[in-house]
Amino acid sequence: WPRVWRNYSIANAPRADDTLDLHIRAIPGGQVSTTLVHDTAAGDAVLLGPARGTMVVDDSSARDVLCVAGGTGFAPVKAIIEGLAAQQGSQAARRVRLFLGARHRRDLYDLPDLARLESACARLEVVTALSDDPSAGGLHGQLHDVLRYQASWQDCDVFVSGPPGMVRATLRVL
Repeated sequence: WPRVWRNYSIANAPRADDTLDLHIRAIPGGQVSTTLVHDTAAGDAVLLGPARGTMVVDDSSARDVLCVAGGTGFAPVKAIIEGLAAQQGSQAARRVRLFLGARHRRDLYDLPDLARLESACARLEVVTALSDDPSAGGLHGQLHDVLRYQASWQDCDVFVSGPPGMVRATLRVL
């Protein structure tokens, strides 16, 4: 789709092979997302624009990290967590808590890779919350409400990413 641009976040820390992961939800009727999810195959060329944004880790900080993500907002948060997990030395002691929200259990994606990351990083704790799936196990409710009662964010570096309403509600809680 020439001259049709969408913003997507890279979902991995830098890699030696320079490959990138993108988390893309196919939106019904969405030209770009539908094409990327359903019609793009290995070897196809995808034109990327320059990186933008300010969601980066302060490498000089020794503070613990709180990440809050919903939907494909998990992508940049996952990249941050991968980067923190790879750190050595005093920065490696930072505790990382991820609160990951979705409406239904089926909306939580990339869980096998998240489990791999959690098992490889002893200082990572993952908490999932489902807003519209009361039959599923785990925490229930809007992510910002779960966060209010489950998380401490004082003395933490905080990263929030997801749907605009979730981000606004989370920032009000924080």
